[in-house]
Amino acid sequence: MKFPTPLVALIASALSLSGATISLETIGFDPVSEGPQINPDYRLLAASFSDSAFNASNAGEYAVIRNLVFAELDDNDTEDLEDDDTNVYSCNYVGIEAQNQTEIDKGRLLIVAPSEDQNLARSGAVGFIRRSGGWNKTGESLNNTIAGMAGTGTYTNLKRVREFSISLQGNKDGAPLVLNTETESTVISTDNVLVDTWVADGAGSTIEYVFSNLLLERENNIYEGLLTRTDELDPDQWESKYAFIRVVDNNDSDGDGIPDLSDLGADVISSILQPMSISTGDNSFWSPDLNTTVTVKPEDLWHYGENLGWFYLPDQNDPTQIKIFIPDERLGWLLTNAETSPYYIRESDAAVIYFQLIDEQIWFYDFSSETWYSL
Repeated sequence: MKFPTPLVALIASALSLSGATISLETIGFDPVSEGPQINPDYRLLAASFSDSAFNASNAGEYAVIRNLVFAELDDNDTEDLEDDDTNVYSCNYVGIEAQNQTEIDKGRLLIVAPSEDQNLARSGAVGFIRRSGGWNKTGESLNNTIAGMAGTGTYTNLKRVREFSISLQGNKDGAPLVLNTETESTVISTDNVLVDTWVADGAGSTIEYVFSNLLLERENNIYEGLLTRTDELDPDQWESKYAFIRVVDNNDSDGDGIPDLSDLGADVISSILQPMSISTGDNSFWSPDLNTTVTVKPEDLWHYGENLGWFYLPDQNDPTQIKIFIPDERLGWLLTNAETSPYYIRESDAAVIYFQLIDEQIWFYDFSSETWYSL
């Protein structure tokens, strides 16, 4: 049987799309009065797509803070802060009603803190912020051009790295503003997608809009992340370089509950490769745990590759990579994905392995020992 080469490329080809459309929406961050509750020297800005986030009748009694990261600003941006000794951090939050531990609202926070505050800088989570009702806006006005935009995006295949286009419409100083661009997105996992740095010449504006990498985090069919401008021309307020973005993907071509935006569809492996089994040479076969022999052929476990020989393909728990086992003490468990294929990573020591068929003999090259071996 001829082995698909590379395997992941064939899977992606089998799942190729003519062009999946997603919706995008951005909102701005509002300064809120809860910052001093963390520390008197802190300033807090909140953004949320939840209707009750800024509502006084919100039953949430505290907000759980998690996934704190440093929100990078270039040198020119930091000059717009209150002083040069201030850093900006970003984190997710979930508003909780205490008695029943019910989620009331959720969103994103920006925390402006003194740079010497090493406790905040080192922590992966701040903990929680007590509040009464929703966030209390301070009323400070921010002129955020990239907030309040809406539009669509498209991606054209189910490879790990895929072409990704964006079209956002909004307004600037009362005039229409359109941002169009083409970039790439990378599937990190079924719950995370990384959109590459992108540049858009805003129709209706002479400003070139430059955005840094955008990490989108999934819940059901909704992805959210921190949209960050990195150009130096506009706007003047550093707060206006940030927006909270929501992406909705209703595409699910394989019906597995994971939107296609972060789905590689690895479950089609079994439909591409015909299931086989491997004999031990004495009318018995390897068992699924590879430690014993059985007299009944295992199903959907063993496959034959022209360049690999026999290999064991278990159920794939992570659709972003493929894990196989080759019953040879020099190989064992191997990992690959769309970026590393046709190279494999040996799980035992992270060595890179490459297979090649030479004169009907299967060979593999071990990059750690810089040696060719035959199977």
